[in-house]
Amino acid sequence: LTACTFTDQLPDAFAHYSYTVTPCSPSGEGVSTTTAEIVWGGANVPPFTEDFENYDDYDRWTTQNLLEDDLGWYLMMGTAYTLHNEAADADYYLFSPAISLSADQTYSLAFTAHANGWGDLLARMRVGLATSPTADACCTLLVDTLSMRSYTDAEYFADFKVDQPGTYYLYFHDVTPASGSQLTIEKLSLTVNSATSAPDAVGQLEATFMAGGKGASISFTAPVTTADG
Repeated sequence: LTACTFTDQLPDAFAHYSYTVTPCSPSGEGVSTTTAEIVWGGANVPPFTEDFENYDDYDRWTTQNLLEDDLGWYLMMGTAYTLHNEAADADYYLFSPAISLSADQTYSLAFTAHANGWGDLLARMRVGLATSPTADACCTLLVDTLSMRSYTDAEYFADFKVDQPGTYYLYFHDVTPASGSQLTIEKLSLTVNSATSAPDAVGQLEATFMAGGKGASISFTAPVTTADG
């Protein structure tokens, strides 16, 4: 590149984009300079990660409090957590930003969570998918009623696929009983596990070593179905 201007076409996927410019000459490379970040795009495309460290991304998450008690989910540096009305069963939703999912992929969700209360109090939570960031649009339950102990971090996992491609939202539903513990989630990731439309594994795989140990003959039968059957 010899010009002093550059035009790029950014992808549709949401991300924080930046550019690094390094001057070069026959004598070598100069000092690199990096632009400020450009926040751009619509729905996230897996892999999607959230460590709750970037304050600018907080407004992309949606909360819904069905108790209408001015409590529920909050975001802070490194975590998302709930504050409770101890006199009532919790009914608080946290929705992720929009995520574009394909019907021919399987996905793996992982996150860390723990209860925040003292003693032996429990916190309970359900995790799933919604077609919009509202409780009425919750469509798929991925993890049913986790029970978490106070200040004991645990990792949770769920593999899933969707029947229809489209835009979805992860939801985290605090359903802790009255007088239970508040809860925290952190270190969230959603990754592509495999393509279900890809061929299934080969069958009858065998390897026969050649005389003298200088090679092998390998045979197998080709798959006749896709990975999801």
